[in-house]
Amino acid sequence: MSGLPMKKKVQGIVKAVLSGDTVVIVKPGMPKGGPPPEVRLSLSSLKAPAVKPAGSGSDEPYAWASREFLRKTLAGKNVMFIAEYNVPQLNRPMGTVYCENGSGEVESVSRMILREGLARVRRPNNPKEDRSFDYEE
Repeated sequence: MSGLPMKKKVQGIVKAVLSGDTVVIVKPGMPKGGPPPEVRLSLSSLKAPAVKPAGSGSDEPYAWASREFLRKTLAGKNVMFIAEYNVPQLNRPMGTVYCENGSGEVESVSRMILREGLARVRRPNNPKEDRSFDYEE
């Protein structure tokens, strides 16, 4: 998706869950002349245990559980998301994803995974550092 970061909610479908804090989202609909646009989005102000690439050592504790929680919650589902800021070192946007929770209410996925104890809030290093729009909550 061009023009990231954006400051409004955009609808999409979760194509893949890469870790407990990173997903791939595609915009719905049939594009002309190619595949649908997709964005790799990491959840802002959140740090989940790292899933290591095959052959590069063992995963951090609870990495698989964190990833699986997001996969079961989001894979193939319609979501709303906001790309809030970019992190140049990661070359990817950071943002918030919203979906229906078990009660049928729309909720931040970051809150869901934090409630399960499968990630932690990433504290900014300085007061001017970018953070989630929902950080104070």
